[in-house]
This record gives sequence, structure tokens and C-alpha cells, in this order.
Amino acid sequence: MEMLEKLAVILISSGFRYFIFAGIPFLIFYVIFKKNYRKNRIQDKSPKKERFFNEIKGSMMTIGVISVIASLVLFTSFRESTLVYENVDDYSIWWIPVSVLLSLIIHDTYFYFMHRFSHHKKIYRFVHITHHKSTNPSPWTSYSFDFVEAVLENLILVILVMILPLHPIALLSFGLLSFIINIYGHLGYEIMPRWFRSSFLFKIINTSVYHNLHHKEFNGNYALYFRWWDRLLGTENKSYTREYDVIQERRFGNKKLKRKQVIIPGGLLIIVTLMLSSFGSSSNSTSISGDWISQGEDGKAIVWIYKSKNGKYYGKFIKALDPEQQKQVEEGLKKKGKSTLYILKGFVYSGNHKWKDGTLFAPSRKMHINGEITLLKSGKLKVTGYYMGMSKSYLWTRKI
Repeated sequence: MEMLEKLAVILISSGFRYFIFAGIPFLIFYVIFKKNYRKNRIQDKSPKKERFFNEIKGSMMTIGVISVIASLVLFTSFRESTLVYENVDDYSIWWIPVSVLLSLIIHDTYFYFMHRFSHHKKIYRFVHITHHKSTNPSPWTSYSFDFVEAVLENLILVILVMILPLHPIALLSFGLLSFIINIYGHLGYEIMPRWFRSSFLFKIINTSVYHNLHHKEFNGNYALYFRWWDRLLGTENKSYTREYDVIQERRFGNKKLKRKQVIIPGGLLIIVTLMLSSFGSSSNSTSISGDWISQGEDGKAIVWIYKSKNGKYYGKFIKALDPEQQKQVEEGLKKKGKSTLYILKGFVYSGNHKWKDGTLFAPSRKMHINGEITLLKSGKLKVTGYYMGMSKSYLWTRKI
């Protein structure tokens, strides 16, 4: 009877933790301040409401698995075989934070190999398919698993208490910090501050973009907290840095930031601080990097603008919105033996929201002509071409 009461307590507290720590970010980014965080969004479209409900439903089963495993480890005779200790004086006080850090490192290693194994084609549909139904994850995705995966995910608790001396405070801290990082990885929005990209931490710690790419493309970026296993074993998504830079430049502009090496401690404090810094600075961007719906001589198309290593801006043609126009572009590229069409080339930021000294592709003339780009206060891009003393402008809209 006592065991059932303890199980009920863990079940209720785990459910409460899930709805509070996943629910608050969901309300902030997907409901209340959705428009304010538009530039932070990693994928263009928001998941459908049905997906949110399915994720929550799947998470209820995971919460049950977590509660059962935790109860068996902590409230049965199995505990006598573990290294869990009650008296803080049994080890130095500094061991508690160190043990939490070691737990994260061990968990990351376990998770990487378990996660990568679950993608094997022979077992994927039995173990991991439910989680990957969320190709565009949200905070609710963090616990949405198949039953077998939920068990495998939470076996880390059994492993940790068998190999590390852990105080209940350390166990609680590890569980809470792990869950917060998990929510951040599935957030669907990037909230890291600008300084993070220039710090040594960028090469070590995963971001929301990092795990979002895994959900979007299904392979690579298998690790949970750190980048080292993916980098060491060659499974890191090669477009990760570019995707991250595009989003951060959209948020903060292209001003260079002096290199800083900063560490912000504390689990919940990290999330709150990042949210506030993101909210306060996301509206003052002069960046034109990202996807745009262009308006030109031959109609509308999607153009990806990016900043190259030489500091200049280029715009790649992605696809025409009109199928017939897309067919003509493909045929034209095929005849020339090319695979890429650059709509913009070599633009340099000149200040006051203007980019100059570049060229624009004019379809009717089949050549690049001189041009100028202006980011208007409305958020639209004014693209102007000059030819034989004449000029013509079009307004482009950022693809949301």
C-alpha cells in the first residue's frame, strides 16, 4: 500500500512537472507572444493542433514509465544495491554539482548510442517512430515516445545509481535539468543569445536548431546535450552551422560581436534568461538572411539570401511558385550545365538598412545587372535593378 502511495506521488509530480515546464514555453512561443518571436522560429510552419494533442497523449504513457522505474529504484529493496546516499556528509558538498555534471555526460553518451541504434531500419518502426511523427517538434514532443523507447530512455536512472554515488538532491537536479534541456531541444524556436555563437560553448553544447534538424531530416545530430559524439563519429548534420547562423542573423543582424567566453549556471535560470534576452533584442535586426518570396519579371519565387565568408550577400534561387516557370528555369540551367541560379550576387551592407555594389539577375535579359537592396520598416525588401539609365523596383516578402 505504501509503495502504491509513493508511486502515485511520483506520478502526480512528474505530470505536474511536464505540464508546467512544457506548458509555459508553449504558451509563450506558440500562443501569447507568437508574433514577437517570429524571427526565432526554426521551421516556417507551426505544427497542427492535432499533433500537439497526440504528443500530450503519448507523453502520458512516458510519465507512467518514468514513475514506475523511479519507484522501483528508490522505494524497493533494489535501492540497497545502488550508490544512492542520504547523508550529505558522506561525500564533500561539492560532489553534488560534480555528480550532476557527470550524470549529464554519462547520459549523453548512453543517449547517443541508444538513439542512433533506434534509427536502425529493422527496429525504427517498433521503437522510435512515434517520436519522429513530430517532424516539426514543440515542447510537448519532449516526452512523446513509443513504450519501448520510453523504457530505454529512462533506464539511464538505473545505470546512474549503479555507477555513481548520488544524493537525492543530485538526482532531482539531474532530472529537472535534463527535462529543461529536453524541452529547449524540442522548442521549435532558437533562443540562444548572440554571444553564444562566439563563445567556446558553441562547439560543445547542442542548441534547439541542432535537435530540430534531426526531427526535420531524421538522421544525424543524435546526441542530447553535447556535440562531441556526433562530431567524433561523423554524424553531425553538415548544414547545422549555416542553419544556426541564418536564424541568429535574422534575429540580431550582421554586426560582429567581440569574442566572449561566458557560462551561465543554473537549469531553470538559463531558460528564463535566454527567453528574456531573446524577447528584448529580436525586433532590432538589420538582417536580410533567410528565405524570401521574390516578385520579379517572371512572377514569384523563393530565394534564399545568405552572407558568405567574404562578408557579401548572395541570393540562391530555390524554386518558382509557378510550376511552368520552375520548369523553364530547370531547362535553362540544364542547357548551361549548371545546378544553381544566383538571383543576387556580391551585395555589401552600406548602413542605414541598405545593401549596394551587387548585381541582380534579369530573366528577360538573361544577365546580371547592377542593383540595390533596401530593408523597409515594414519588413519588406525593396529590390531595385538599374539598366541603361533606367530603374525598376520590386517588393519581396520574408517567407514565414
